Amino acid sequence: LKSFSGMASYADADGRCVASPARAEQPRLQILKQALAQGGAKCIPGLRRWANKKRPYRGEVFSLEEVEEAVAYWQASKETGASTAQKGQTTYPTDVTQSDQAAPALQSVGRVLPCRKAPQETKPAAVPWGGLRATLKSKSWPWPLTLEAAKVVAQSMGPCHDNLKVSADLLQTLFEVPSGALHPDLVLMAGRSRIGTHKAILASFSDFFRLKFHGAYRDSAESLVEVSWSPDVVRAAVQFLYTGRCELDVAALGDLMVMADFWQANELADAAAKSWYALPMVHQLEVLSNLDETSPVPKAMVGALVESLTCSFQRAACDLTRDGPSRQLLREMGDWLCHTPAACLDRLKHWLSLEEEELRVAVENFMRSALQAANSSEDLRKLLRPRALKSWLPPAMLRHLAFHFIEHEPAFKEEEQVAFWVTWCTSGGFSCDTLVEIYEAIAAATNARAPLLTPVGGDPKVAPALTEDQVARIQRLLMGLKRAFGVALAEQSYVSDESRFWQRWTRGTVPNHMLQHAAQCLGFSALHGRPFPSVSPAVVRAALSEALQMAEVATLAVQGPKAVEGLYQRKGENFQCQKGQETLVLMCTEQQAGRTDEKKLNIIWNGLPVDEWKKAKGIWSIQVVGSDEVTPPLAVLLSRQVPWGLAKSHWWLPDAEGRFKLDSSMAVELDEISDAEASKLKHSLTSQHLPELLEVVDSPAARKLCQALRQERAEAERAEREKRNASNADAVRCEEDSSEWQQAAKVFDTAAVQLCQILQELQGADASIRRRLLAKKRRLETDESFVAALKRLERPVRTDVPEIH
Repeated sequence: LKSFSGMASYADADGRCVASPARAEQPRLQILKQALAQGGAKCIPGLRRWANKKRPYRGEVFSLEEVEEAVAYWQASKETGASTAQKGQTTYPTDVTQSDQAAPALQSVGRVLPCRKAPQETKPAAVPWGGLRATLKSKSWPWPLTLEAAKVVAQSMGPCHDNLKVSADLLQTLFEVPSGALHPDLVLMAGRSRIGTHKAILASFSDFFRLKFHGAYRDSAESLVEVSWSPDVVRAAVQFLYTGRCELDVAALGDLMVMADFWQANELADAAAKSWYALPMVHQLEVLSNLDETSPVPKAMVGALVESLTCSFQRAACDLTRDGPSRQLLREMGDWLCHTPAACLDRLKHWLSLEEEELRVAVENFMRSALQAANSSEDLRKLLRPRALKSWLPPAMLRHLAFHFIEHEPAFKEEEQVAFWVTWCTSGGFSCDTLVEIYEAIAAATNARAPLLTPVGGDPKVAPALTEDQVARIQRLLMGLKRAFGVALAEQSYVSDESRFWQRWTRGTVPNHMLQHAAQCLGFSALHGRPFPSVSPAVVRAALSEALQMAEVATLAVQGPKAVEGLYQRKGENFQCQKGQETLVLMCTEQQAGRTDEKKLNIIWNGLPVDEWKKAKGIWSIQVVGSDEVTPPLAVLLSRQVPWGLAKSHWWLPDAEGRFKLDSSMAVELDEISDAEASKLKHSLTSQHLPELLEVVDSPAARKLCQALRQERAEAERAEREKRNASNADAVRCEEDSSEWQQAAKVFDTAAVQLCQILQELQGADASIRRRLLAKKRRLETDESFVAALKRLERPVRTDVPEIH
């Protein structure tokens, strides 16, 4: 069976489809085209309105340009279809109306029916996900009982020839696409659509309807039957009955199977089950992702789908060494998985997690073969690297694949290149705990394989010792691997909630050797305005420290002797501080190690180590602005690295005699960063709990940043509170200014004056007068106008936000 034209080149020897033909359209644009094809012009304003409001449609947020492009395509296709219809093609109404049932009987069925052929339908082409149409066929059609029923229906329409030939043409003549049967005596009501059919033909096809119409039931004479399935599914079943074939979307195939099982239409159920074998593997996965153990689809049909996928993956695993259907499968899986909802991915993970299913073993072997073939194919590496291609695999399968390669293949090649399976592990999809476990296993395996790399000159049974070069090589490779896994930890923290992992790191239960690189990655992302993921305050502190080291500095704080201490503001490439009448400058002088500049004096001040001076690639110094070259600086640091880093700097300061000595009391710290960098970091800290973060930060710049953010939050909350209170006050004033409220207040004031007079008259009144006054008081309190006015005045003011005091 082939589900669409052109599938032969994508099928294996048994006719089982491996991959579908390439698609020219993007899935996003196809979603809009399908909506326009189904809803027509009435859905265009809604799509435009949702695009302007950035409202998602079928999980995607479309721009107004995309909507207009789809509308233009739909209008062009509509005009093309209208011109085609004018050239002689027959069009059919979408629904069957009551007037169709009242059509006059044919005077001569032999004169009308045999000469009209059923409409010829073109084979559907492959379209993006959600739009592929599966074809159902039956080799045994037409069935004898159905032919006899067709003859009975033809005879009921009018006089027939005695030699009326009962054939498939007669049965097809009784059917119209898509309205259903010609002159039906039964209408199937699916939603608002009406699909016509004949009771006799439907009873010959379904045991359920045979008992319904031929039994002694009350509804056997009904001409309208409501069904609970979609119109497309019901229309496809009726078309299959009259023509022996039907076409419908892959997404509706499961509903068709449920309906066939309920109707007890065995031929339709068998054809639907066989059609799954003809679907491309990606669409088989799409159908499976919509099924679970509670689905109403018969278990036998689900088993057939799982068996088909198992065989397909087994065959695809043997054909990955060349660019063929198996690689086309990986391309289509990557495209489909990028647009698959999380619920569907969870169902696929459930199917692949079943231990007794052979599908799990087939998929794991397929991925293992793909990773092995990727070592010699750059194109295959590009297909396997995206995170989406691992989103449908269970975590246990991912871990098993990684440890299989750790056990059987080295992580590094002879030319110091990392094996692709290692890159595949660090490209996302693994949890942070699994990433740490994989790295430790790779490091242990690399150290265990290291002696095998040394040429053995003596006894082959004795493992030789590693040379210094080999030890340095292994350390260099593992250091690069730490960096890669650290970045993977940071990226995984943005994708999923890894707060428990980072809490264990805070308690010291996770090794720190790769987490510094993770903190660097988090800090770099925060410096570009990306909010921090769900991590502990200690991790945020480490990442914030890394971000501050990379940020543009605005102010430095120098601590030490009074001659140099103070705040140094950035002035170009240097930093300056005003000390009384003098201006000090903190600057860095670049120099090439081992070389001297003949045009410039090269002075080494007394007390400074000559060897360190010559080896230094740069020198930081503090000196008075305007001093000449022979004037000794106030402080010297023999390093090109910035002195406000995480590492402690060793400054040389002159003593009273002018001899430079190390001074451990001097330190340079970052005090403030630029406003632009601070704004980005504040945006990254929007989701953090600042009181907890302020308890762990240890640098002045980080503390000032958090305090400034807390102050901004407090001011924003105060402004929002004032805005809400002002809005409530305006609402109250508007309420009091309304005529309805004014009328109620007037009625209440009048009644209140009368009640006060009654209370005054009650004082000192005798019994008879007291009874008369109390009765008058009750009449005033129960008066309808007074009660209505009281309820109106007691009604709370309706505002969009609650009143804040």
